[in-house]
Amino acid sequence: MSARAGRQMDVPRWVTKEISTLQDCRIFRLQRRRCERAANDPGSGPAEHDFFFMETADFVNVVALTDDDHVLLVEQWRAGIDDNTLEVPGGLVDAGENSQQAAARELLEETGYAADSWVPLDSCLPNPAIQDNRCYSWLALGARRVAETSFDTTEFCRLVTLPFDEAMAMVADGRIDHALVLIALFRESARREATRREAASGESD
Repeated sequence: MSARAGRQMDVPRWVTKEISTLQDCRIFRLQRRRCERAANDPGSGPAEHDFFFMETADFVNVVALTDDDHVLLVEQWRAGIDDNTLEVPGGLVDAGENSQQAAARELLEETGYAADSWVPLDSCLPNPAIQDNRCYSWLALGARRVAETSFDTTEFCRLVTLPFDEAMAMVADGRIDHALVLIALFRESARREATRREAASGESD
């Protein structure tokens, strides 16, 4: 929420009058936002309108790398598409956790791995049209197996470890196609490129 606070936009905003809960679905709540047009809104539609959105906890994704630059991926079934996807470890930020704590917990639960160091890869808005949360991506370096997996009662993940470059090849040809996973992997790829450019610049000085 703080990342969006104070944004100054030229486009007129709808003004929230009331928010009401329509249904609690455990991992999200379906909300109705009753809004009215702002005073500077030139629109010709209705003065008031109901918008619907999902109120949910923030997400985390973990790009976990071993010392030999293999990335940890998990294959799991997803109810929305009724099919399996190949993803980086991740999940919801629980109450009382910050995103790094959630990332470490999800990594341990889904893979049995822990990491020596953690680097933030920034955050994004998963779908601002209908969701109110953010997805935080973390880079976990020095990932190593320390425990058995500990899945939720409805969850099972198959661990896949691949060289990072091979995982990016799977992004390029569409075998990895989860949008939030793509963002996490692209951000790590961009971080690597920035590091290479800095190193090259230092060598030329």
